[in-house]
Amino acid sequence: MATGIGETLRAARRQQGVALSDAVAQTRVRESYLTALEEENFAVLGGHVYAKGFLRSYARFLGLDPEPLVEAYRAEHEQADDLAPLAQRQPAVAMHSQRPPALIVGLGVVALVIVALFVIGLGADSRPGSDVVLGAPEPVRTSEPAQADGRSQTRPSERSRTERARPRGRERPRQEPDREPNREPTGVPVPNTDPTEQVSGDGVELELASTGGDSWMRVTVDGVEQFEGVQPRGQSESYSGQSITVRIGDAGVVEVTVNGQERGHLGTRRQVVDKTYTVAGSA
Repeated sequence: MATGIGETLRAARRQQGVALSDAVAQTRVRESYLTALEEENFAVLGGHVYAKGFLRSYARFLGLDPEPLVEAYRAEHEQADDLAPLAQRQPAVAMHSQRPPALIVGLGVVALVIVALFVIGLGADSRPGSDVVLGAPEPVRTSEPAQADGRSQTRPSERSRTERARPRGRERPRQEPDREPNREPTGVPVPNTDPTEQVSGDGVELELASTGGDSWMRVTVDGVEQFEGVQPRGQSESYSGQSITVRIGDAGVVEVTVNGQERGHLGTRRQVVDKTYTVAGSA
């Protein structure tokens, strides 16, 4: 459904006499993405985070206030996506509540039958075993005269159990260490030749997408820590401010977008990278 976003962008560009190719060169956003914005074909932009980032970047280039356009996008697309899963879950809850009590009774009867069969089988197994136990004391009694030497035959067996148990006790510490995924990586960070980058615009819009796997990260916006933990694969988050500092535990699996411009990965797999983005002239 058209929201007027695309028409507003297209009209502003044509009024200024700007070709799409010139807009691509200035914004560093692909021409197919700019065309999708003007045609309101937001599905090809890869999700809400990317769509809003491209929309802000294109609006600023055209001299438009990006916030009304972003709010229109949220009202039309993000809220609709949030309501759809709720509508799908309600019938499932109703169906679950309509299950007849007879089904629960039937499951209880089946459980009782299984328990009864288990008890009967246990009793049948114990009968032959009792014959074996009755015959077992005879070898023990014949060995009792050997206890006249003052040695107890039960103690060696207890010692053997203790000795056999000791190796297992030593092996347990080897199994206990387990990395906690929410902890900061302990590896030494690989030096970053350009830890600080100044970007043009009124602010910094940073998007972090975990496309290659899970990654620990810490994000600080304007001196305040906004997030620290593991961002799972397939999830993306955006942050806005005048200065954003990010520390990524596995730079090879996280793709970075700054003010709608794709920067790709900041490093390789398992590389710890620190990066700060600030508005040009604010330092």
